[in-house]
Amino acid sequence: MYDTTTVIRCIFVGSGQDIFSWFHRLKNAKVMLNKFLSYIEDKKLILPGSVTLLSVSGGKDSMVLTDLMLKAGMPIMVGHINHHLRGAESEEDALFIKNYCLEHDLPYHQYDIDPYLLSTGNLQNKARLIRYNQLQKWATEYGCRQIATAHHLDDRIETFLMNIMRGTGMNGMTSILPRYENIIRPLLWATTDEIMRYVRDNSILYREDSSNASDKYLRNQVRHHILPAMIQADNRSYAGLRQTIRNMESTVTVFDYLMENFRHTVVSDSAGKKVVDLSHLLNQPFASDVLYQIIRIYGFNLLQCADMIQSQQGRYYSNSHEAIVHQQKVLIRVIAAEHESVIHIMDAMPFELQSGDIHISMEVSQDVEQNFDNNQFFLDADVISWPITIRSRKPGDVFEPYGMHGKKQKVKKYLTNRKLSPFEKENIRIVEDKKRILAVLPCTIANAVQVTSESENIAVIHFKIDNKNAI
Repeated sequence: MYDTTTVIRCIFVGSGQDIFSWFHRLKNAKVMLNKFLSYIEDKKLILPGSVTLLSVSGGKDSMVLTDLMLKAGMPIMVGHINHHLRGAESEEDALFIKNYCLEHDLPYHQYDIDPYLLSTGNLQNKARLIRYNQLQKWATEYGCRQIATAHHLDDRIETFLMNIMRGTGMNGMTSILPRYENIIRPLLWATTDEIMRYVRDNSILYREDSSNASDKYLRNQVRHHILPAMIQADNRSYAGLRQTIRNMESTVTVFDYLMENFRHTVVSDSAGKKVVDLSHLLNQPFASDVLYQIIRIYGFNLLQCADMIQSQQGRYYSNSHEAIVHQQKVLIRVIAAEHESVIHIMDAMPFELQSGDIHISMEVSQDVEQNFDNNQFFLDADVISWPITIRSRKPGDVFEPYGMHGKKQKVKKYLTNRKLSPFEKENIRIVEDKKRILAVLPCTIANAVQVTSESENIAVIHFKIDNKNAI
């Protein structure tokens, strides 16, 4: 950490105070590195031997993170996002990091954000999304198992206070986590004072972001005014906030464990959808709160969950998913593309096509029993009047369902009697010839085209729902 020349200079040139100061700095640096390594090991943040992508801004936090990773001998590469929001200062930040990487023989990657993309909307949120998206692209391209950011304990406390001010639940009170998917925060244990002491003791060069002094953003207001006022009111505040976050993290860990066990009893998978059985909840206190804890990961809010419990019907949307309440069950799937009316006209067999989420093929067979399974129907090919049309259902569709001995029924009523959910009804395909409906896929065929002992040529319809919108 310090070369021989430095030691000799302290002993033979410097005063006793110099020597003491040198040993003190050396001790502090070793303590910091040991804490850093212990935290990584305790939280299992880095797989030994794997490459870590560091998100480096050039500020003191990210430069300390880079220095510690180098001293720990861990394989790293550096990624820098230039937001181009501070003119020449932004360019100088990028050049500083690039030169640092050249000096230390580190792979360096830079992404320049077009300032126009940040000119409207919430600048910080937009910048964050672009930043993490680019970091993920680099991690995938260069085989980095984890992406490390330089968030520290003060960041965590500030985020905790901001979340409370905006309204949050237990998860928001855990603030920034040591790991989220492949994003890790190896400095989350360190205070600003510890980082600054490491900067001084190790002569760490860094760039100061002038925007950090501005009160334009809420985080800076919390940092400059709210947190200092709390500490001034009670000097135990900082330690108390830190302990509260730890307590909430422990509580959430236990709560998530219990909820995950309960989730297995009420949630199942069906044809690419998540199905929540409400019968386990309806007679329980706080049913809507429990439902919210089960499905909030899909973006649904507490008010929607309360309405699901109360009405036991309806269709609901989050930003990414849609849900319906059907027969005391909540069915959830990724939001589907618009279901347009589809028409496919086929002139002869064999044929194969994809219609929405259902894959359909049709061929001639000589044996009804050959390769029989639940995803195929057999029709008397000689009674079909070509061409065949395959389409989505429409109001007024009527057919003669198999087994009803020639009685007609509306397709809508037939599907209702089958108790199909709205999601399942969207996948229905009507197969008809010039005279009538031959089949309602994937449910049944028409009575008139059933195979009999007199059938000579057999048409086989194969079908499979692909579940493109599976969770």
